[in-house]
Amino acid sequence: MPWHDDQSSGPFRITKNQSTKYVVVTRNVQICFNISGSNLNKGYMVYILRFVEPGWPHQQMWGTTYWGPKSKTCSPWIDSDGANTAAIFTDSGANPVGDFWLYYN
Repeated sequence: MPWHDDQSSGPFRITKNQSTKYVVVTRNVQICFNISGSNLNKGYMVYILRFVEPGWPHQQMWGTTYWGPKSKTCSPWIDSDGANTAAIFTDSGANPVGDFWLYYN
């Protein structure tokens, strides 16, 4: 499902409150994803997170909330270096399941 010619990693299948494996990025990162599941109308959040260092919280580079399934959806390109990951979080009762690709250059 590559939508770009840049380097990519994935697909990663994750469920609520999980993140993908990290990819090391030197300039920009973008995630593309398909999300299905149950109770999605209760809302869930999708993030790009950057690992700072052990003992420090992850830095949120991008995030948004969705209600409902998503297909062939992409974040904007984000200026970020270091180890980056995609994640789905919810505490609303939604049960999202997503396939994620991380693109970077």
